[in-house]
Amino acid sequence: MGSRIEVESQPGQGSCLSFTLRWPLADRVGDAGKTDLPLDESFARHRPLRILLVDDNQVNQLVGLQMLQRLGYAAMVAADGQAAIEAQAARRPDVVLMDVQMPGLDGIEATRRIRMGLAQVRPRIFAVTANATDGDRRKYLEAGMDGHLSKPFSLGELAALLAAAFDAKAASAILASTQVLGLDDLVAP
Repeated sequence: MGSRIEVESQPGQGSCLSFTLRWPLADRVGDAGKTDLPLDESFARHRPLRILLVDDNQVNQLVGLQMLQRLGYAAMVAADGQAAIEAQAARRPDVVLMDVQMPGLDGIEATRRIRMGLAQVRPRIFAVTANATDGDRRKYLEAGMDGHLSKPFSLGELAALLAAAFDAKAASAILASTQVLGLDDLVAP
């Protein structure tokens, strides 16, 4: 599959294990949201995700929900940052599509609070905003977001983002099920 595992060991000093995983889907997602992925209900069947859409604007909620439905998802909706925190705690989504500018608790602060409250479960949180300068993107990453989707976005761009989120979820599941070896388990060369 083109993946690689490496082990470096120094007697009495310790060992370093590293690996690289290649996911075939990543090779099929193109630039600017162009994708050869099916943009219909079968998309969600092959990439099951629990999605939370956070936006204070009802029109944006409707458009976002319709796009997600075209891909086969039935997303949860929160209308502000506080509702997003509560929905995340109760429903444990895999992906949070977080509007940044909302009255009250904005998307950046909601993300910070979600990240502070999590122990094991870590949803992928993406800023969904028209504010996408380099400085804005840096703020989103510093707050704990995993990336961003610029408004307005196409169905292909949304699909590419969700495909990448699914790949990350799959990689996390593999890592979580992998046994961690101790020093006693390693045999020096």
